Amino acid sequence: MLLVSAADGATRVLKTLQGSGDWPQAARFSRDGQYVAYDWPQEKDSAEHDVFLLSVDGGHETRLVQHPADERLLGWSPDGRGILFSSDRSGSVDMWFLPVTRGKAQGTPELVKSGVERIRPLGFTRDGSFYYGQAQPGCDVYITRMDPQSGRILAPSEKLITRFQGKNSWPAYSPDGKSLAYTTSRGHSLWSVNFPNIVVIHSLETGQEREFATKFQRLFKLRWPLDGRFIYLGAQGMGYYRLDTQTGEFTRILRRESPSTFFLDFDVSPDGKVLIYERVDTRGHEKGKILSRDLATGEEKQLLEVNDIDHFSISPDSRWLALLDYPKEKVLRVMPLGGGEPKELLRFEEDRNFHSQVAWTADGKHIFFQRNEPAAPGETSRRPVWWWIPAQGGEPQKLTLGISGILLGLSAHPDGQRIAAFGYSRGPAPESPAVWVMENFLPTVNGSKQASR
Repeated sequence: MLLVSAADGATRVLKTLQGSGDWPQAARFSRDGQYVAYDWPQEKDSAEHDVFLLSVDGGHETRLVQHPADERLLGWSPDGRGILFSSDRSGSVDMWFLPVTRGKAQGTPELVKSGVERIRPLGFTRDGSFYYGQAQPGCDVYITRMDPQSGRILAPSEKLITRFQGKNSWPAYSPDGKSLAYTTSRGHSLWSVNFPNIVVIHSLETGQEREFATKFQRLFKLRWPLDGRFIYLGAQGMGYYRLDTQTGEFTRILRRESPSTFFLDFDVSPDGKVLIYERVDTRGHEKGKILSRDLATGEEKQLLEVNDIDHFSISPDSRWLALLDYPKEKVLRVMPLGGGEPKELLRFEEDRNFHSQVAWTADGKHIFFQRNEPAAPGETSRRPVWWWIPAQGGEPQKLTLGISGILLGLSAHPDGQRIAAFGYSRGPAPESPAVWVMENFLPTVNGSKQASR
């Protein structure tokens, strides 16, 4: 952190921050200019932050807010008598106020507002009004129960993960069905995409969780083969990696060769032997290639050359590959995993280019896929809806999963009755981004507090 003179541009290092790839959400001067408050990871590679206070002369530093939860600085009150910060100590992200005098915390933090979730501080006005931006609802992991024979939905989708809501995605059931892995981000601002993702394993029996920190900002798609030890994951645009769930070690499987090469969708066979992935090279305007890679030997072969493929998925018996094309005319096909002529199952038109996803049921008898549906009442845009079709061909059937918004990353539980997916929705209709103001909420001189809104 540097101090820059507004008079002549001279700089001075205030503090060198080491030990983490993260950075403060905010660093703010106190009203008297003697201190800088900022948030920083509690320890090396920790996703949770505390709030620190550093004197401008560099002679004094302390933790203003120290708690096992994640605290992020929002700003100083205009009168300089305390700081406003966010914390998830209660299970949701809330706003708290802490009085500060002469560089020391006074008393305990006071709850100001509950359930603010993903916000970006915009600042205080002189009269003490606090402005902040609030993002669109984030993504959460939902569980739906269905009849694996008829496709009838037995109960509406329910949110599984209640911690760090709005930041959880890409669920994947363990082979024994006792756990669910998913990705999460701990950023509490509109810039939360800049915070490295974390892979979490959630026990469906006890609710306990194990976390594995990563250096990647955008993970997509988790795959959990039958051996149960390794989880495969994609780092958007960069490559594919393997997580050892026993040691916590990440191993690179495949990395992009050049800035013009992009890796798109991928899947790993349930037997853990084969990686299927799509590679696109933009230099020669070539077609994309669907490649098969032997995970033991590294040997590769080309399965298909394509204009564009939305997504693909390997069957539970590791024998078949389902593919769904990207253009407006969608074609759902299956082909042998080792290569061969694809068989067309379904062809349908979309009113616009729309990325879809595809997945298999646990017994391998049906294939889930998405279609772009007209906007529902109260919604302003079209959205994808899940269908399924017999893997051998037949009539498709629409599935009503009981949630507004988009459901992606579908994973079928081994019992065939549960489906996990992540969705961008909170309630009957998704909300839009907004700027909010809070007024008359700061403590007065005598310690009382007026109403806030």
